[in-house]
Amino acid sequence: MRILCSSRPLYLHYLKGVLTPSVLTIAVTIFVCVILTSSLLRHKPVNDHRGRNMEIYRGPVPVFKLPVGKDPEMSQEADEEERSEGKYYLTIPPQGRLGNQMFQYASLLGIARTNNRSSFVSSSSDVARYFLGVNVEDRSTFHWRRLKEKFYASKDYFFDSLPEEDLKLVGFFQSWKYFSEVSTDVRKAFVFRPRVYKEVRSFFDRYCGTLAKNVTKIGVHVRRSDMMSKSTKQLGYRTAPLSYVKNALNHMRSRFGDHSKFFIVSDDPDWCTRELKQKGVSVVDLAPAIVHLGFLTLCDHVIMTVGTFGWWAAYLSGGHVVYYNGFPTPESEISKGFSKVDYYLPDWVPIGGEPNGLQDIIRTKPENGHGNREIRAAH
Repeated sequence: MRILCSSRPLYLHYLKGVLTPSVLTIAVTIFVCVILTSSLLRHKPVNDHRGRNMEIYRGPVPVFKLPVGKDPEMSQEADEEERSEGKYYLTIPPQGRLGNQMFQYASLLGIARTNNRSSFVSSSSDVARYFLGVNVEDRSTFHWRRLKEKFYASKDYFFDSLPEEDLKLVGFFQSWKYFSEVSTDVRKAFVFRPRVYKEVRSFFDRYCGTLAKNVTKIGVHVRRSDMMSKSTKQLGYRTAPLSYVKNALNHMRSRFGDHSKFFIVSDDPDWCTRELKQKGVSVVDLAPAIVHLGFLTLCDHVIMTVGTFGWWAAYLSGGHVVYYNGFPTPESEISKGFSKVDYYLPDWVPIGGEPNGLQDIIRTKPENGHGNREIRAAH
């Protein structure tokens, strides 16, 4: 018997019989499918809860989300450009209603300028919804450090020199001193969006559209409803008394003459109609807050009572401003974080609610009653 010898290992003879052409084709196909599937799993497009396309990168790189329409390379280049200029990001989560958010955004602008930062707020904020000049960006700030204010209505000079990193400011920042150096930027930011301005102008013209040009239009903001509850009074909130409003009206008449017309904007128009039946005084109808704000800013001058809403109406009017000097209640909880010199502008006139509340006001002869009008809408 002859014994066949071969230099090939025995397992190659075995494979030669098993790996036929058809089997090899199947094996190669499976291998390619595995590679492609692995690649797709590492870069998988998904949608978020609003149906927007997002991209989630998985594997060894960190997980992050990027809205479609924003070029990742351009975004990265923009961030690198900001970093090359030594800039970090600064934002503030919105708190409270419109007046509060306007203070937050204005102070954000001022603090960002002082610290050479790029600032923005989210698109969910009221200021982003109503105003055209607000810097809006929706970026993740989950891991950013939070810096909280010490007092809500007194400037904290800690914010003049911030740590070199991306930061979130937390608080109300209700002091004009935060944004005194960027007042022009603040006014440009709070330009009404065209659709808002159209509604504001229509509402304003219902009351003032037929007035003669020499009539001085004075807005009066009277806030009452949410200041009347027992809980708010216990904290130190208080409404301006009727005597203050009458004192303020008399002050404006003495300053601007008998051609003045007063327009009361209030959350309690029935009370105003009942208590302020005077010649030349009209109470406007209830309307959305942004419309009431716009109405007051279009007036030549403003009488404010209490609250940040009236504060911003007075600030944006650009005219003569009178405020109630009895807010907040002395020694109350909210008085602890409140500084009058930080909250009220130096040229605004304080008036009390006592019958002689005008005794310290220097009376001057009537003057041209029209304040400096500024463009407040993009046409």
